[in-house]
Amino acid sequence: MTRYLMMLALCCAATPVYGQSSSSSGADERRSSMMNSYFSSFSKGQTAADRLGLLNLSPETFQSIPLEETINPDEYVLGAGDVVEVNLYGTFPLSLRGMVSPEGTLSLRTVGAFAVSGKTLSEIRKVIETASFKQYKTSDISISLHQPRTFFVMITGAVKLQGQQVATPLDRADKIFYQANSGAASQPDPAQAAVARRLYPETPNATQASLRNITIKRKDGSLEQVDLIRYFLTGDRQFNPRLREGDVIQVPNLQLENMELVGINGAVQLPALYEYSKNDSLSTLYKLSLGATKNADLEHVQITRRTEQGFEKLDVNLSKILAGDSPDIALKPHDRVQVRLKELSRIGNVTVRGAVMYPGFFAIESQKTTLQEVIALAGGFTKEALLSGARIFRKPKTEEGVPLPANAPQDLEFIRSQLIRAGDLDAEEIANFNLELGARRNYVSADFRTLNSPNGSTVVLEDGDLIIVPRDAGTVYVFGQVANPGYVKFTAGQSYKTYIALSGGETNESTGDVRILKAGSYDWKFAHETTVESGDWIFVPKKFQKTFSQQMLEITPVVTIVSTVATLALLIFQVFRQP
Repeated sequence: MTRYLMMLALCCAATPVYGQSSSSSGADERRSSMMNSYFSSFSKGQTAADRLGLLNLSPETFQSIPLEETINPDEYVLGAGDVVEVNLYGTFPLSLRGMVSPEGTLSLRTVGAFAVSGKTLSEIRKVIETASFKQYKTSDISISLHQPRTFFVMITGAVKLQGQQVATPLDRADKIFYQANSGAASQPDPAQAAVARRLYPETPNATQASLRNITIKRKDGSLEQVDLIRYFLTGDRQFNPRLREGDVIQVPNLQLENMELVGINGAVQLPALYEYSKNDSLSTLYKLSLGATKNADLEHVQITRRTEQGFEKLDVNLSKILAGDSPDIALKPHDRVQVRLKELSRIGNVTVRGAVMYPGFFAIESQKTTLQEVIALAGGFTKEALLSGARIFRKPKTEEGVPLPANAPQDLEFIRSQLIRAGDLDAEEIANFNLELGARRNYVSADFRTLNSPNGSTVVLEDGDLIIVPRDAGTVYVFGQVANPGYVKFTAGQSYKTYIALSGGETNESTGDVRILKAGSYDWKFAHETTVESGDWIFVPKKFQKTFSQQMLEITPVVTIVSTVATLALLIFQVFRQP
């Protein structure tokens, strides 16, 4: 107690207002722990309690007298036990100090006695100033609160230590609440503390204190509501009133199995479930969530409400409510509020490499910008561009649509199994499916040769796309049964036979059944089906030398069929030959 008085004197000796004290990490930890316990009781799996622990909601310490603000002399009402200091400035400065008596009288030696109970500091200043001028010639006078009075308040309900707690007119409800829950009771002496514990035993651990529906019953019978969650998250002191003599603080038990909740989700800073309070409105819940994120659509907020007929959905313009242009909406128990995101076009990047004028990175509007627009940004194709071999590679994406690195591993075996399981494929179709899936490379279908033609298809790009336009080497690759396989110079309009001849001609093992592999599309064509283009591959197959076993396997079915037909013909002949 002596330390407490010394700290008050240091804070107030030379100032007309009561000073502020520093915070302690102990109080921070107690409040953080209690908030986590409170939210975890009905918000299983949510991260709201963890986020609240980072907000540092408890700047004050209850070991001394914490102040949120300086005392306003026009508002502070004096009562029995307040210590007032009067300083007279003049030729001989004088400092007078007196305590308001239980009868509400302030006695100042050489000046007089004054009835001050129920009056503010500003009101008694005028009275004392008039009386002082009669006794002393002074140029100025100051009146300050040297030490606030203390009194008992009662706290009952779902707290660890019910009973009386010491408070001051500067204290708010949250201080007493935490004292009663932390066991840091401030009884005047240990004997009184022991009596309080016997009269009001500690609350069982099964209870869970409400933080939003606490009630203060005043001495005159009036009631005030305390909403500590709203106070912590919004700083609105209206929901954490100052205490008075004779107050009884009633803390309800949450009754978790029947608890009424309201919730807000979506594009807000702190989406969570909250204990319902009868004072809750849409704007209240929005403030509890610490406001919207950057791209929130406050003009189309949805409230889902349970009714006797089922569920109903209300579409609300929250921006008008916050601006005061529309009335607020009172919430009901179990209401859920959804704040949507605006439909914004996502800015992405694509990469263009190869035979364009300005290869590099280009910003796009994802799923809106076209291939034609990006090629134009890249300055168009160079003369060496091999359009038949140009490709768009699209990176695989996560469930959220974020492109993965190009080398991100994919569980192709799992994908293959899932797709085959869901299909109705025979053995041959499954074999073909496995072959095609193994060759899958996340290409986007696009024909760069028809890109600028009126009938060309429009290809819409996505964030992370890679566009590769290879350079035309001006060659054709000839391989297989030719004398000198390899690259030969491409000349437009030449037949495939010309390129085979340039490669030394066909060998004796050639079947003559020439195939052409088209550049870019990798389609196999017969020689008579297409013209040779730069980058194509010409393949000359080899004769297949069959073994004796393979020849016998081919001949046996034919011999069997011939024998069967001959036998059948003989039977028919015998039937018709009979007289």
